[in-house]
Order: sequence, then structure tokens, then C-alpha cells
Amino acid sequence: MIIESIFIKILNMSFIASYVVLAIILLRVFLRKSPKIYSYILWGIAFLRMTCFFSFKSIISLIPTESNVIDDNIGYMKSPEIYSGISSVDSIASNLINNNLPPVNEVASVNPMQIVIYIASNIWLIGIIIILIYSIISYIRLYKGVSTATLVEKNIYETDRITTAFVLGFINPRIFLPIGIKDKNYEYITSHEKTHMIRKDHIIKPLYFMAVVFHWFNPLMWISYYLMTKDMEMSCDEKVMNLKGNNMKNDYAKLLLDLSVKQSSLLSPIAFGENNTKSRIKTLWEL
Repeated sequence: MIIESIFIKILNMSFIASYVVLAIILLRVFLRKSPKIYSYILWGIAFLRMTCFFSFKSIISLIPTESNVIDDNIGYMKSPEIYSGISSVDSIASNLINNNLPPVNEVASVNPMQIVIYIASNIWLIGIIIILIYSIISYIRLYKGVSTATLVEKNIYETDRITTAFVLGFINPRIFLPIGIKDKNYEYITSHEKTHMIRKDHIIKPLYFMAVVFHWFNPLMWISYYLMTKDMEMSCDEKVMNLKGNNMKNDYAKLLLDLSVKQSSLLSPIAFGENNTKSRIKTLWEL
């Protein structure tokens, strides 16, 4: 079956991507004093591992040499085996599977493992559908919520329906601001959101989210999404600081704090809100 084959392929990709995510998390520790743009760029490797069906070879690799942890034909094996590249893990996982499955009946037309793969693949597919439906509904709700926004200047709108600034749209992105942001704060927040648009973050974030949705069963992929958006925001803050100068630290930090207190309930999973405030303010003072 096509769904089962795709599911097994995703499982194998998710296993390898987990190694990459763990490696990036480790590298972030060593890069904590470096510009956040470097950490942000590293998440591109995780994205490729989540979405590419082929493997990357390198002289120095943290990834096991065996790319297919789960054999494509595991559903038809008399004694299913796992090939993680770590012998102790392979032994424990394979024994766990075989000890908990009923013995194969030579006369029966269906292998017990086939049933497991069938059920698991359908749960995986249902999970994707539920997350996508929720995300689409949230996006439509957000879009309708700002439909009455007033144009301030090119691509910048303000409305009383939101309490924090964000970018909305893929092909024609627009900046939406809550009413009442004036003077320096207006300049700071629009510079931040414009930086997102220039770097195409409004496209990168939804694409990364879509990749994670296909790996929704893997907590590490959700952690990577959280950290990726965190690095995205902090690198954007750094860019604004470079443009405006360090003398704006106090005002900018206060703006972030004010916006964090007023988080909007309208925001969808793929829209930009001003989040990770504590880390962002801390990073500002380290610049």
C-alpha cells in the first residue's frame, strides 16, 4: 500500500533528522555568543533532512551509516528487525517488537506486522489531517480578524483586533500592527517585521511547519520548530540593532516586553507574533 510505504519512509527520515536536530542543539550551545543568524541557518539542514528522500554523505558525519532503520518490507518479515546502526539499540528494539507480536501463522494471509504498520500509518495520516485543518482554520480566523485593518503606509496596516504585530501573507505579505504604536516604537517594530519580509521568513516558517507536520509523532521535530522560530526572531532583533544602533536597547527591550504582555489569541501557528521575549531581551543586552 502507498500510505504504508510513505509512512515507513517518513519514519526512516525522522530517525535521521533526529540526529541532525540533536547535533544542531549541541552546536547552538557553542554558538550562543555568536550572531543568531548562524544558528538560524543551521536549521536549514534539519529542514532538508525532514523533507529530502535521499541521504547526504560527508567525511565527518554524526548520522549512522544505515539510512533505512526500518526495512521497507518489514511488514512481510517473519522476524522484523531494526537497523539503527547502534547494535544495542537494534537488539533491544527488534526483540521488543518480536516479543510483543503474535507468532507468524504460515497459513494466514496477513502478517501481524502488516496490521501494525497499517494501523500506525492511518493514525499518522489522521494526525496530519487534524493538524492541517486546525492550522487552516486558525489562519482563516486570523485573516478575517484583520480584514478591516486600516492602511497606514505601503504594506503596513493597523487594527484594534490584535494586540501584537505580525506579518501575514505568503505571496503579498503585509505587516499588521495594533493601534497605538507610535514614534520610535513604530519605527522599531516595522523595521523588525520588514526584516522578516526581506529575508523571506514569512515563507520559511510555514514551510518548516509543514515539514514538522509530517513528523508530528516525533517530539524532537517540534522542539526544532520552536528553536528555529526563536533563532529567527533573535537574529531579526540583531539585524534591527545593527541598523538602528545599540543606543536603542532600552526602548526596544521595553517594546518587546509590552507586546509580550498583550499576546493576541488570533495568531495562527504560522504567523509571526512577538514571542520568546525573555530570551530575546537577554540576547539584546549581550550584543
